[in-house]
Amino acid sequence: MIKRKSAIICIVLVLVVSLCGCGATEEGGGMPRFYIGVEGAELSVFTASDYDDLEKVVMEPEGAKTYRGDDIKKVEGVYLSDVLEFAGAEEYSSVTLISHTGETVEYTPEMIDDPVTLLIFEINGDTLWGDKGLAGAEGVEMVQVLAFNYPSDKWLWQLDEIKINP
Repeated sequence: MIKRKSAIICIVLVLVVSLCGCGATEEGGGMPRFYIGVEGAELSVFTASDYDDLEKVVMEPEGAKTYRGDDIKKVEGVYLSDVLEFAGAEEYSSVTLISHTGETVEYTPEMIDDPVTLLIFEINGDTLWGDKGLAGAEGVEMVQVLAFNYPSDKWLWQLDEIKINP
């Protein structure tokens, strides 16, 4: 009987200690809000922490729409060229962007260096751009690459990977 009570007390203590460790973490702790694979550069993953280290660009594009058809009133992002430089991709003939759904689009150096080609995390104040019904994406914070001086079929929603082409 004493052994049984001791075992129960030990189990309860272990559970209490375990649950105490599950509390809220400080901002910046845990997994990054997003991460993107980078193939062919010094850095193999670009994260939200890396994004925070780059200069932010806020823009109000005219006449732009999301893939859902909503007006884009305001975006916040970073220059795609800064992302590639941060990742250590110095020389390339082009860059292939791959979405969470497997769609791809290729950007030339001219497109990348355009001052309104951005890796965007926030559109109209919203960061939750995961699609309903897309396995693993619903309600997920994702980034987009929008080149506002190019047709919208050159924009990539829900970026998953950047492939550097030599």
